[in-house]
Amino acid sequence: MVRLLQSYCNRSKETSDLYRLIADAERSHATRKPRAPVYRSPRAPRKMGKSVNQQIVDAYLDGKDVTPLSQQFGAAPSTIRRALDRLGVERRPIGLGQEQIDQILELRTLGWAQKQIADAVGCSEGTVFNVMHRQR
Repeated sequence: MVRLLQSYCNRSKETSDLYRLIADAERSHATRKPRAPVYRSPRAPRKMGKSVNQQIVDAYLDGKDVTPLSQQFGAAPSTIRRALDRLGVERRPIGLGQEQIDQILELRTLGWAQKQIADAVGCSEGTVFNVMHRQR
């Protein structure tokens, strides 16, 4: 490659510059760090069978949320929601209801810890934190 370039560049300065550029490129290429592998979640089969659909419905009716179900079955949350809609399952409202907010505030006034409140109400500790700080 350098000889080909030498035929186009008759000046020795340009040739030496080209040698330096090629050497720099080879060094920078050799020192490049490899990228960390990207985690890809396992994919579910294209169509979920009747038994999988029934497992999703049972888990949802037992109180499990859509996001953990999507992780368990290796499907997107929207796929789980569509399956529930297609099977005629009435979905729970998104977010906390006023009863749950009142319960969080009441348990906090009783001196319960955030983790205990989250377990009792059935939400995350972050949700409990957000509810308590919005009410200030």
